[in-house]
Amino acid sequence: MKKKRHVGAAIFMAAAIAASIPLGVNRSLIKLREEASGHYYYDDTGYALYEGLERRQAEANNLISLAEKYAGQNSQLQKLAGSLEHQVKLCETYGYDYENQTFQKIAALNAQLDQPAQALASALEKTELSENDKKYPAQILANMEAEQDKLSRSSYNDQARNYNEKLARLKPIALLKPMAVFDEAAGAEASQELAGAAEAEQTAEEALESRVEAFAQEVEAQAETFGEQVGEQVDSLVDGILDSIFN
Repeated sequence: MKKKRHVGAAIFMAAAIAASIPLGVNRSLIKLREEASGHYYYDDTGYALYEGLERRQAEANNLISLAEKYAGQNSQLQKLAGSLEHQVKLCETYGYDYENQTFQKIAALNAQLDQPAQALASALEKTELSENDKKYPAQILANMEAEQDKLSRSSYNDQARNYNEKLARLKPIALLKPMAVFDEAAGAEASQELAGAAEAEQTAEEALESRVEAFAQEVEAQAETFGEQVGEQVDSLVDGILDSIFN
């Protein structure tokens, strides 16, 4: 009996140790993630990434304001400004949606600012601007690029990569998500993933709408058939009543 108790205790201890390993691994990773996320707010140089992101959005808004000023002279400007404005609003909306301190969404959305900004600046340079305004399209793009360069060189990225490497080595025990890296290559990759997810979501919504529409059409057809059958029965009943009254 005593031997059985020892075996049971050993099994229980082994199970407890096995269960504690994933908990300990993820607890350590959470601590490492918190340390890395601290650099997002203020890195080793005192630079705040969230402020850099906001400055890029502000420059994009400056470009939009300039385009609105000359919208009457170039029909492309309004459409291009609308595309950039949509992207800026997405950044502003999700700017504080940090997804468990991984910053993935805001990094992807930030990367998606560049293409519409460049397209709008190019269209503005082909527009007849005032002598004072001619310098602004290139200057605004340069400011956005300079801010992105600061984001790319931030010590936050080193901390995030270190966390991501340890996370990858500890899979599948590690249950956390990787952190965003704010350099151009990583941002472009995250942007593509976000666009793919949005496209998949849109496809799913379109498929659902198609199924709902087909179901509605089927219900309508069945209701129409049922209504015709009921109408025929009512007409027959009325005819019978009328016949019994008048005959």
